[in-house]
Amino acid sequence: MEAGEPIIEGSTYVSPLAEVFGDMYIGERSFVAGNTVLRAHPGERLTIGSETNAQDNIILRSFNTSTYVADRTSLAHHAVIRDSEIGNFAFVGFLAEVIDSEVGEGALVSAHALVEGEDTRGRPDLSGPGDNDSEASRRLADRLGGRGGVQARGTRR
Repeated sequence: MEAGEPIIEGSTYVSPLAEVFGDMYIGERSFVAGNTVLRAHPGERLTIGSETNAQDNIILRSFNTSTYVADRTSLAHHAVIRDSEIGNFAFVGFLAEVIDSEVGEGALVSAHALVEGEDTRGRPDLSGPGDNDSEASRRLADRLGGRGGVQARGTRR
């Protein structure tokens, strides 16, 4: 195998309708649905851990820096991950975008959220039931300009 070619472990399913380009590694027992784009630009690497679920119409790109999605992570339909790191057992919601950010272990990124230029590692989960009106959620929404983020209250659309 030449440098820059994808390495996909044998127990992983990648749909024949997925587009896979560049230097990447996909771990054991992962799933990549159809109409998904996985692209590592020259000089960058895209890594998807083991037991990770990438639903249909996902875009995962390593454009300016390598992108890393850890183990047991779920990426919901139409999510976009670019130049970012997603921790173990995280969930990125439907139509969410994570750009140039670090999302911590166990984090929940809400549907339609935009996380851009953020480091959410070590933050409490601000998306849980009953937490939508908490002071921490309001402070984070204010800091993010009201455009959502890792809390469930705001959306970017």
